[in-house]
Amino acid sequence: MTTPVRQSYFLWAPGVILTILCGLVLFAAPNRNVPRCVELGSDVTSIYLGENSSTLIAGRSDGKIEQLDLETLEHRDIFEFGRGRVNHISASVDGQTVSCVVANERIVLRDFQTSSIVDEIELQNITLAALSPDGSHLAAGDVDGNTWVTMLPHESWTLLSPAHLKLVTTIQWNAAGTLLATGSQGGTIQVWDAESLDMVFSAAEPHSTILALGFEEDDGHRWIQSLHFDQTVTTFDLSIGEKRNQVRGSTQTRNGRYSTDGKEYVTIGRRGRVTLWDASSHESQVFQYAGESFTRSAVTAKWIVAAGAGSKVAVWRRESYDAPKFGELLGGLFVAGLILTCVATLHDWRKGLLYCVVLDSLRDPVRKLIPDAPVWFTLVMGLLWLVILLRATPEIWEKVSRRRFGLCPRLWGMGTLIVMFVATWRAISSYESGWHLALLGWSSYLSPVAGVLIGLTFVRGQRDLRALAMTVVGTSLVMSSSAFPELLSWDWRGLGGIDFDWIRYQQFGLISLMCGFYRSPTVLGLHAASAMMYAALLARVDSRPLRRVWLLTCLLMIPALIFSGRRKMLLIVLVFVVVLAVTSLRRMMSHAWPKRRRMLLTA
Repeated sequence: MTTPVRQSYFLWAPGVILTILCGLVLFAAPNRNVPRCVELGSDVTSIYLGENSSTLIAGRSDGKIEQLDLETLEHRDIFEFGRGRVNHISASVDGQTVSCVVANERIVLRDFQTSSIVDEIELQNITLAALSPDGSHLAAGDVDGNTWVTMLPHESWTLLSPAHLKLVTTIQWNAAGTLLATGSQGGTIQVWDAESLDMVFSAAEPHSTILALGFEEDDGHRWIQSLHFDQTVTTFDLSIGEKRNQVRGSTQTRNGRYSTDGKEYVTIGRRGRVTLWDASSHESQVFQYAGESFTRSAVTAKWIVAAGAGSKVAVWRRESYDAPKFGELLGGLFVAGLILTCVATLHDWRKGLLYCVVLDSLRDPVRKLIPDAPVWFTLVMGLLWLVILLRATPEIWEKVSRRRFGLCPRLWGMGTLIVMFVATWRAISSYESGWHLALLGWSSYLSPVAGVLIGLTFVRGQRDLRALAMTVVGTSLVMSSSAFPELLSWDWRGLGGIDFDWIRYQQFGLISLMCGFYRSPTVLGLHAASAMMYAALLARVDSRPLRRVWLLTCLLMIPALIFSGRRKMLLIVLVFVVVLAVTSLRRMMSHAWPKRRRMLLTA
């Protein structure tokens, strides 16, 4: 009498673990680092924050400068230029002198204490300007790639040569004010000696725009680090004039800013992701996962500020950072659920397959919530599929051995194997690690065969097919609904790509592709399409009340298909609808033809 109880325990234990895992994912997903936000008078176009200051200086589109106290969030207007937007703001280290680029045509220097104008310098097509740390020099860049330097008080500009090929996107002085660095839209970097104005270093990283530059000095050794538009970070050793290392990025960055000492930098992603990075180890702290599309940032030892999304300014106090929790616990629960599911599969592999569908849907969100998003999580489900295949092998062999295949299918199978062996030999002989490619090819071709065999053996009747269809539809409906929070820019971990922005270039602009809790838009679209097809089949065979539920499920999957942005998934559904229509038409004709034949004979 104990055997059924033990089997029941093994079969229901994975369900308990999976339920706890689902609840923990929903509890751990929301971001705990909610910023303090304030609305300024009009759209913010530039910001500046001194290293030891708690006062933010913000330039606005209406030509005004606003001062914001980061402690109290009180703000007030301090300067007004009358016309033109304030494109860029910088200041000396002591905060006495503030430079403002107004309307891309002039630089206005003001005394911060008295609010009086120190100087007003004309320069056409200027994009940005930066004061040296001691306030003795002013450097500026324009849309033609030229870099200009003048000594204050201003008498004349000195044009540095050679110029960048494209517009200057960033200007940075080192802490001592002895070096000046500029970066361009074309990915070129130039470093100048501030005293002699001779170029001491140049480099070209043409794969993307330079967003920010940072100097770092240690025991007389100097490095400069560049942050690119695709979040690639390159470090150059100025002592020997060579590239030190490079960390390749794979996501779009709207804005970036280095700290004064060059040891940290902050990035703002396309979906509003605000991340603080260590310049040496490249370890990160995410303060916002999604939200407002900020375009300006500032970082100090105490504060992180983001602005540029309209008139809103978001402020984070770094000492209040709340690190993500439950990452290791989620990974442990997932592994425990996997082990228990394997044990349950040994008792009943059909129920284990249903658990596998649920566990596989949780794989991507759990992986995103685990620190560093380990790659082995994408492969770990192979263990469960192997157990299912081994457990189902006797039934598969029994079913396959009863069938007698014709000559054409056998020749087709033999020809496929010959081609695969030839491709394997070519891959191994042509590439150094060709066996990796060969193994990937064999798994790609044989995995669908194993899936087809398991599927044919799984179905013993309508009850088994209904259980599988309802499991797929239910899990896909819940997981695909996560595309809506991503569309609404909910600040949740686990939404969107893994350190990657999925976009598509069109003639009218960029389109953001949604993936929700899944790792990519393709996976979201595939699950939504599968759920639609299963729900349509269930709607054909179920009674009227349930039929409405399945048809409603099909309608709910349509937005997920559209948000994924994958045309191939829409084509899958279209082909399914055509096949279903042809099948239904043939069935109707087969039922109607005998009746017509009897009518003709009677006539």
